[in-house]
Amino acid sequence: MIALIFLQLIVTILHAENWAVLVAGSRDIDNYRHQSDVYRAYKILIKNGFPKDKVITMAFDDIATHVQNPFPGKVFNVPNGPDVYIGSDNIDYKGFDVTASNFYAILEGDSGTTGGKKVLKSTKNDNVFIFFDDHGASGLLLFPQGPYAYAHDIGEHLRSMKKKEMFRNLLFYVESCNSGSLFSDLLLQDNNIYALTSANSLQSSYAVFCGLKKYNAICLSCEFAQNWMSQSDKGNLKKITVKDQYENVVKKTKMSKPCQFGDKDLLQSKLSEFQSYSNSNDYLPEELSIILDQVLNREQNEQQNEQQGERISQTQTHLMYLKQNSTDEEFEIIKNQVNAEQKRSNKLASYLGIDNPNHNDVDKPQNMELYKHSIETYEDQCGRLNEFNLWFNTDILSEAIRIGIEVMVRCSIEGLNWNKLKESYPKFQQARCDYFP
Repeated sequence: MIALIFLQLIVTILHAENWAVLVAGSRDIDNYRHQSDVYRAYKILIKNGFPKDKVITMAFDDIATHVQNPFPGKVFNVPNGPDVYIGSDNIDYKGFDVTASNFYAILEGDSGTTGGKKVLKSTKNDNVFIFFDDHGASGLLLFPQGPYAYAHDIGEHLRSMKKKEMFRNLLFYVESCNSGSLFSDLLLQDNNIYALTSANSLQSSYAVFCGLKKYNAICLSCEFAQNWMSQSDKGNLKKITVKDQYENVVKKTKMSKPCQFGDKDLLQSKLSEFQSYSNSNDYLPEELSIILDQVLNREQNEQQNEQQGERISQTQTHLMYLKQNSTDEEFEIIKNQVNAEQKRSNKLASYLGIDNPNHNDVDKPQNMELYKHSIETYEDQCGRLNEFNLWFNTDILSEAIRIGIEVMVRCSIEGLNWNKLKESYPKFQQARCDYFP
């Protein structure tokens, strides 16, 4: 009997497969870094033995051939580094197929929703690695088309995956502003899910290698993503644990505070259980890896900003890129637009009867369904949020909901509709674009 159980265990291990989902949730050349990070992550996984059919990629795929890319057909993740572009054929969801709906369908193995495109087919014996690189705000991740991905919806789909036995263990990395707000209430200790975020619930995350003339002032990467990928790219994943990676990114990510959530038992897991597939031996010996790390760190410290670029908050990269690529006259027009957006945000706050909140003080509201509904209502009336108003306006709506939460919780979340929203907080019904200047 013991021998039979042992044999079954061996068979289970031998048939266990790793899967990965890599998502760049933005578009346009000024957000180059998000796709660049995802392309490099793909190359790391392939180098470590992942078959292409076990890696699912989402990227708008508009930066390699963008007219303002100084190296047409190529994408770089570090200054003077290798081309990391994976080619359009290796991007499973591109253009306006990069949506929250398709992301959720991928996670749940729902190929009907995706029109037959690749989805997870993982089982209870398999490990799943998810890396999401994007803009975010309190309680949400952006997508270039359609609704955003909200914390409570992400949590619901992860719980559904668990219920459907779609993984043994799941590792989820997120690079975005306010990424710590995505998991704070959703992941429990015993659910076999561990999440690592680039920032806490209140902070911006940071872009790196910004402002370099050689790359047309494009930010090449994000700080947190760069730190975990650098370790995974050259380290021995059979020896490095999830805990090691967490401690590494905490140490090296200087401008924001990476946070961990979920099942801490996974901290003892080796990275090879998530970021490699087969018995790949494409690693440096540990002794050489340590020496290389010391040399690279020393060289990086010795190089000047003009060689390595700058670290810039993701909330400011769009404006920095426009400044570097505009005439003085053009940038004056852009600044006027930024000032106009700020005035509109101030009027929104005033109209709702609150002070314009400090971004570093506003956490996601408890009533996430109402928050989601208020953002969608705002966008329906006033257009999609942009990089000049995203963080201001989501903070304002979040704070308004927080202040009015005692009134709002009288609404039933189930079947929440416009009339119930109007009854609970009428000013959301009235807040149309006609109050803007």
